Amino acid sequence: MAATDQDGIVLVDLPAGQTQRRMAFAIALALLGSAVVAAFASVQLRQVEAFIPISQTFIFVNDFITSVLLISQFVIVRWSAILVLASGYLFTALLDITHLLTFPGTFTPTGLLGADLQTAGWLYEFWHCGFPIAVISYVALKTQAPETRVPHTSTRTAIARSVAVVIAMVLGLSWLATVGDQYLPTLFLNRIRQAPAAAYVSGLVLLLSAVALLMLWFRRRSVLDLWLMVAMCAWSLDIIIQTLVGSRFTLGFYASRVYAVVTATVVLIVLLWETMTLYTRLAVSVFAQRRERESRMMSMEALAASIAHEVKQPLGGVVSSANAALRWLDRPVPDLHQAQAALQRIVSDGHRAARVLDDVWSLFRAGNQEKAPISINALILEVLELASIQFRSEGVIVLTELAADLPMVFANKGQLQEVILNLVTNAVEAMKPITHRPRVLKASSTLVSGQGVLTVIEDSGTGIDPKNFEGIFDAFFTTKPTGTGIGLAICRSVIEAHAGRLWATSKESEGVIFQFTIPVDGDRDSFSMRAGAS
Repeated sequence: MAATDQDGIVLVDLPAGQTQRRMAFAIALALLGSAVVAAFASVQLRQVEAFIPISQTFIFVNDFITSVLLISQFVIVRWSAILVLASGYLFTALLDITHLLTFPGTFTPTGLLGADLQTAGWLYEFWHCGFPIAVISYVALKTQAPETRVPHTSTRTAIARSVAVVIAMVLGLSWLATVGDQYLPTLFLNRIRQAPAAAYVSGLVLLLSAVALLMLWFRRRSVLDLWLMVAMCAWSLDIIIQTLVGSRFTLGFYASRVYAVVTATVVLIVLLWETMTLYTRLAVSVFAQRRERESRMMSMEALAASIAHEVKQPLGGVVSSANAALRWLDRPVPDLHQAQAALQRIVSDGHRAARVLDDVWSLFRAGNQEKAPISINALILEVLELASIQFRSEGVIVLTELAADLPMVFANKGQLQEVILNLVTNAVEAMKPITHRPRVLKASSTLVSGQGVLTVIEDSGTGIDPKNFEGIFDAFFTTKPTGTGIGLAICRSVIEAHAGRLWATSKESEGVIFQFTIPVDGDRDSFSMRAGAS
C-alpha cells in the first residue's frame, strides 16, 4: 500500500498495538463465553414491552454517532472504503428505527407504518444483512484505498450521494416489508413464534457475517479492523442466538439484543477513545510548538539586545578614534604618529566587533530582566505541572525528591523556568525510543554548601554519546535531526548569568543527569527567608 501523509495518524490506518490486541481478544473471549446462554435460549421470560424501545434507541444513537465519526475520518483520508462502512452504520441506524416503529406491541398491537405480522421480522433480517455487507465492501475496497482516493472537491458530493442511497434503500426495504410483504416468505406464525423459513433466512444472514469476519481476519491492518472483528463476533452471536430461540421474549431473545448493543457500542468507544488520544497528542504538539516559538522569540530578543550592547562599545571606539585621527591630521603640522595610533585603535575595535559574532553564545548573558527571590521547589513543581500533558501522552513516570527548607534564590523566574522546562522536554524526547523499560523522569533539589541550591533532572533515556558531551552546550550543536542547537547554550548562558553552573553526566545504567546550581549568598542577605518544599 502506498504511503500517505495520514498513514499511522488517523484511526482507520493506525496500527493496533499489543495492548489493544489483548483487550480485543479478551472481549471476544467474553462474548464467546457468554454464548453459553444458547443452552437456555428457549426459556420463556416475562414480556417487557419497554425493553425493545430502550435497546433499539440505544443502538440507533450509537450507530448514528459511529457513522458521523467515520464520515469525519473519510473527509481526512478520502477512502471510499471508509465511506462505505459509514454508510453501513447509517443504514443499520435508520433501519433500526423502522424496525422499532413496526415491532408488534411497542406502539400498536401490529406496529406502525401499516405493518403486519411479518414486517418486523423481515426488517430485522434486512437490518442484519446490511452491516456485514458493508464490512465486506469495506475490506474489499480498503486494499485499493490509496489508488481510489476521492478528490478533495468531491468529498461533500460523495457523502451526500451515499446518504441519499442509504435513505432510499431504507425506504425501499421498509416498503417491501410492509406493503410488499405478500411477496416474501412467512417468518412468524404468530406474534411470538417463528415459522420454519426464518431459520433459513437467518442462516443466510449468518453466512454473510461469517464471510465478513473471515475477511477482516485475513486482511486486518488497523485499529478499526481489529475492533470491527469484535463487533462482527457480537453480531454473529446475535444472529445465532436469535435463530436458536425460535420465539420472542425468551432468554435468547433478550440476549440477542444485548449482543446488538455491544456491536453498536464497541467501535464507537474505540473511535471516541482514539480520537481523544489523537487530540491529546495534537494538543501536546501545539503546546510544544508554541513554547518553541516563544523560546525562539525570547532568544532572538536576547540576541539582538546583546549584540547591540556588545557592538555599541567597539563602534563607539571606532568613531572616537576616527575623530581623533582627523584632528591629528587636520593640524598645520599633522601628527602622523598620533594619527597612526588612532587608526590602529580603529582596527582593534573593528576586530573586537567581529568577535561578537564569533562568540554568539556569550551574548545571552546580558540578563537585564528583573530578578526576585524565588523558590526552586515551587518552580520545579510548576514546570512539571506545565508538562503534565506531555508526560501522560508519552507514558513518563515522574518522581520528585525536593529537599525541605531550601533558601530562596535571587533570580529571574521566567529564565529559570525556561531552563528547567528545556531540560525536562529534552529528557522526555530522549525517552521516546525506550519501549523495554519504564520511562522515568526524576527531579530533585538540595542545598550544596559553598555552591547554593542544586537542581537535578534525570532521565532513563538513550543517553548521550560520550564523544558529544563536550559539545552539547555549544551554540548550534545538536544531536537531534530537527534540533536547533541553541536550547542548551541558552540554558548555560542563563545559569551563568545567575552566577551558577550547568553541567551533564551519564548515569551508570542508561540516561543522562543534568545539574545546575544557583548561589544563595553574596549581597543578598535581605533574602534569607526559607522556602519549604511545596
